[in-house]
Amino acid sequence: MEGDEESGEITRWLVSTALHDDRLLQVKGSLTQVLKNNKDLAALVAGGCDGEMLANTLAFAVQITTCYPKIVSADLKDLAKDVKSVLRRMKELTPSVALPIGEDVGEGKYVVKHLFTGGDLHVWPWLEEDLLRKSGMYEDLARLSRDKKIPTQATLRRFAFVWPVHYVYSRLKKERYAAISRLLTLAGIEKEPRQLKQALKAARREHPEALLWMDAATPFLQEVTAYLNLKK
Repeated sequence: MEGDEESGEITRWLVSTALHDDRLLQVKGSLTQVLKNNKDLAALVAGGCDGEMLANTLAFAVQITTCYPKIVSADLKDLAKDVKSVLRRMKELTPSVALPIGEDVGEGKYVVKHLFTGGDLHVWPWLEEDLLRKSGMYEDLARLSRDKKIPTQATLRRFAFVWPVHYVYSRLKKERYAAISRLLTLAGIEKEPRQLKQALKAARREHPEALLWMDAATPFLQEVTAYLNLKK
């Protein structure tokens, strides 16, 4: 897969996993009640925001770093090497040969089966393929992180509260720092309008990949949330 396709797939995986996290669901449920009939939310929706999407970005601003895995390029490269090393050592420890065994199934018919000399220690082809596939994915994640195609946990921890700010600006093309500051306070995040403005500028300048990830994640988390609501 190319970079954009890979990062999109990883975004869907992360969002889908996070949306089933009890901690996030608890925050989202609490916010739904708190934001009911909220004037700031109503004004932003009237201006062109989607109320459910905005609520989702607020919930993710609170809990995303607890749901987002620790993605560090160097660690992922080491993990990929470790998986390959373990696979190689398993095969070296238990060289296994498949012995054809004929089994009488009745009426003079025989079925040939294979008995592996390694028994339960035999490294099955499907296991080898799966481990090699996972090693390759760890390498891909390391490359995407290194190339800033996906944000790290540390980056999201620094800029998670910018998510609703960025979402509102993407919809309205206007800053609404005061309103979002009040909404974040309801979510338990204390940030003054000045701090939101400075943080958004810093994210645009230093970590645009985090904002691009938010752009990709917002509509997808909306799709999954809608599906989960239908299942209730």
